[in-house]
Amino acid sequence: MKKLSFVLLFLSLSSCSLFEPKPESEKFYCKLNGKAWRPEKNSTSLGTNLKAEWNKKGLFNIYAYNIPEVIIFSLKVDNTGLQVKNYTLFSQKGNSIGIFTYNDNSPNDREELLSQQGFVNITKVENKQVSGTFEFTTHSNLQNKNYKITKGQFNNLYYSES
Repeated sequence: MKKLSFVLLFLSLSSCSLFEPKPESEKFYCKLNGKAWRPEKNSTSLGTNLKAEWNKKGLFNIYAYNIPEVIIFSLKVDNTGLQVKNYTLFSQKGNSIGIFTYNDNSPNDREELLSQQGFVNITKVENKQVSGTFEFTTHSNLQNKNYKITKGQFNNLYYSES
């Protein structure tokens, strides 16, 4: 009986967040409709699973891949560079936007969903590394479904300059 109680206690503890990595210890983490979402650990045919770059023409981009899903941020920054700042996400390209892309295993089902509302808050920029938080919502017309990306964070993410 004691062995059974111990096994049940172990199983209940192992299913809780006690044994899961803490989001703040990861490079990129968020919740997608309430479920934990992280970039893939392996490289993909699209390149690395997590990439950040500052285009000196005025855009700072973060790409996170967990194929078939992709989360992208494209922030408009001025030529003085990336700064600690809160960026509001809009729904039109040419502004700061969030993008969620999914694919239901068919090329025709690939849908790029632009943020309807949200933010990216840059909290630290130091030595070509950036940290911050984010949230945004979007809607799929094909699936008639809302997607909520919440509790997002990126931590000491290295970015390249081009």
